[in-house]
Amino acid sequence: AVSRNLANDIYIERGAGERELVSVNDQPLQLQVSRPDRQPLPWAIRPKITDSHVAALGAYWQTAKGQTIKVDLTNTNTFSIGFLGSSGSGKSMAMYGPLLQLIENTDPACTEFYFADVDSNQFDCLRGLPHVRYVAETDEQAADMLHYLRGLVEADRELTNPIRRFVVIDEAHLLTAMSEYADRIIDDLTVIATTGRKKKYNLLIALQDPSKATLPMAILRQLKVMVIGKTSPDTFLRSQLQIEGASKLRGDGDMICILNGTQIRFKSFYLSEQDKITAISRIARRWGVNNDT
Repeated sequence: AVSRNLANDIYIERGAGERELVSVNDQPLQLQVSRPDRQPLPWAIRPKITDSHVAALGAYWQTAKGQTIKVDLTNTNTFSIGFLGSSGSGKSMAMYGPLLQLIENTDPACTEFYFADVDSNQFDCLRGLPHVRYVAETDEQAADMLHYLRGLVEADRELTNPIRRFVVIDEAHLLTAMSEYADRIIDDLTVIATTGRKKKYNLLIALQDPSKATLPMAILRQLKVMVIGKTSPDTFLRSQLQIEGASKLRGDGDMICILNGTQIRFKSFYLSEQDKITAISRIARRWGVNNDT
């Protein structure tokens, strides 16, 4: 996949014309540059992470050896991740892979996950895992879930909470901009995002076409790590976040990461449906199942 992407980049930069032969270190000796045919990085080549609460977002190449982008979600400087992009940009895929890694490597006795996706209900398949406490399928359920979590956050005045709680929301714009409960959801989510990081609450949120209407600034400021897929137009990203190049991303896992103030262009890992099934089965074998979720 890396070889193909490099070859296609060269082809695109040089424009249409004669095919080129490219020699790539640690790859097939000769690679034919012909037409745009980009491929994502296979899930199978992801780094094997065993540390709890650490997720691999993808990989990038500044030298011959690839570098993995890892995020430690116990660190208050990287406790929350925003996945932003237009429809079809791969933001949900970019979130799902690290999410499965987090679940696999954390003990359900001290970790809880709360999910909301009122569009595709893609988190239904995770219900039986012992880490999963709730899966909201409607905006009303999501509003109630967030209000419940806000109550837990505010009740922990002495910072004695022993449980790390992950709040995972996909297609969040349907809740923040289109739901009849939007004002309540934004209010509760803001409290969770702003005061929860010292109380072991982590936020993973994905939404389409970020704007002031879909991503309130109070929440935006708490997204310490950002993963950006192809976004067009990218006016909001450029004006509010000084993120350049989102409209020029080429898809198939081609993304931008903002981490510790640095902008990195990288490739996320592609997770097929079979990869999901295999990963969930492996998690269930390790940690068991819970039919009461």
